[in-house]
This record gives sequence, structure tokens and C-alpha cells, in this order.
Amino acid sequence: MAVTVASADDAARRAGDVGGNVHAGPFDVLQAGRMAVVQDPQGAFFMVWEPRESIGAELVNVPGALCWNELAASDLDAAPDFYSQLFGWTVEAFEGGPMRYLTIKVAGSSNGGMRATQPQEPPNWLVYFAMEDVEAAMGRVKELGGSALSGPHDMSSVAKIGVVQDPQGAVFALYTGQLEP
Repeated sequence: MAVTVASADDAARRAGDVGGNVHAGPFDVLQAGRMAVVQDPQGAFFMVWEPRESIGAELVNVPGALCWNELAASDLDAAPDFYSQLFGWTVEAFEGGPMRYLTIKVAGSSNGGMRATQPQEPPNWLVYFAMEDVEAAMGRVKELGGSALSGPHDMSSVAKIGVVQDPQGAVFALYTGQLEP
């Protein structure tokens, strides 16, 4: 997962100041942008991205595109502080779900979430891609040599998710349901 920032150098420096660990200091990615690889205090990795010729994901929240980012944190009480200090995010409790869940707000819009890690799960960021039909998409993943790790699960009467792994080992989630505009 990458977070767009005004300056990769400033964000990497700030990440260290608020308890993160910079694993790869800021470096240029051709003319596309500048990035750094950071690990949060609990162990989840992410990148900061300073766009130059490429903003990154230009299309979001439509079928086939990125639609959500979710942090699995070993300490759900401490995780929001790090990201709020680093990026200025607002984190709010999501009420009514089966487990404690926090929603990340950026400029008033929901942009992701945070939940506690499950047993044996390391802290991590999971990206979600919107699909017309999660079950069909999970079948397609298997046809292409990937595997289903979890689901599909009904998240409510209007949403469904599944977690899959591609043949190279990358894990990501598929989502069918209401999308942010």
C-alpha cells in the first residue's frame, strides 16, 4: 500500500520521528515519483509516494479498481495515533459490526479501515479491489493459478468479500458492494 504525500523525504523523516522504521529511504522511481518504504511501530509495511509524472491509482472505487485499504494491527488502540500523527488522518469507530473496526477518513471521505489482527496473523495492510461478482472473481483467480484464502463472506446484506493470493504470493481482497463516490 502506498500513501500519497507532498514530500517523500519529509514523510520518511516524520515516520521515524513518530515511531516508524524507514527500511528504504527516499529514492526516485524514474520520473514517475519518489518513494520510501516504512514499517509502522507494530510491523506493518507501507510506502509513501511523492508523485511527479504519475499520481498512482488514477481510477478508484469502480469494478476492477482499488476500493479500500485495511490495516490489521496487533494493538488497535495504538495504531491510529501513528497514522494520524504521520498523515493527519481522522480515525472513527465503525458501529454495529461483529468486531471492533475503525474507519480511516481523509478529507471527510472513508478511505480505509483498521482492525485487530487474528491469531497467527502478522500486522499488515490489505488492499481491496472492487468486483461486479466476488464469487466469479475468486473463480477466475483460481483459473489463473492463484488461490482462495478466505471467503466469500457476506459482510452485510449488501456486501461480500473474499481474500485471495496470486501465483507469486501477493495477497489481496475482492469486494462487491456499495462504493464511495
